Amino acid sequence: MTALPARIGLSLATAAFAVGLFQAVPATAQEPLADSVYRHWLSQDVAYIIGDDERGAFLALQTDDERKRFAEQFWERRDPTPDTPENEAKAEHFRRIAYANSRFGSTFEGRAPGWMTQQGRIYIQFGPPDELEAHPSGGLSPSGFDNADPYEIWTYRPGARPSSGTVIFVDPGGAGNYRVLKQTMSR
Repeated sequence: MTALPARIGLSLATAAFAVGLFQAVPATAQEPLADSVYRHWLSQDVAYIIGDDERGAFLALQTDDERKRFAEQFWERRDPTPDTPENEAKAEHFRRIAYANSRFGSTFEGRAPGWMTQQGRIYIQFGPPDELEAHPSGGLSPSGFDNADPYEIWTYRPGARPSSGTVIFVDPGGAGNYRVLKQTMSR
């Protein structure tokens, strides 16, 4: 097999660059997000609380140093008492994840960890409900039918929290896999 003449190779590289197949970023300057601690941070640790603009800004970062600083600033912006050594918002967030994993997760095959369930997501986003009405044997459903599957109604009252409303979860088949039936949360 013969090598391409230098002029043709240069022309092909120039054409590829022009149509966007290569980026004008040195290989050492761009660190992939795949399989990094920051991919985990974005897709799991803060998946339910990061805003769309923040997510876009994070994905545009090129290096792990930039991502590390972004994550630090992310938590600094949420710290209710920045003059204290502990970031209470961060501690509460990870406490909610741990609770969701212990309360809503399952080790049975095919079941997601608690943070990935719909109840886990709501709990992580909004915290514990002010009122929890559980109907493990069904009964009159939120839509008015008798003999409904098990369901729970979580109520968040306005006040100290930034969100209020109600979330109704239904467990079709009674297997412990609650799904959001209706949500009226406001932010």
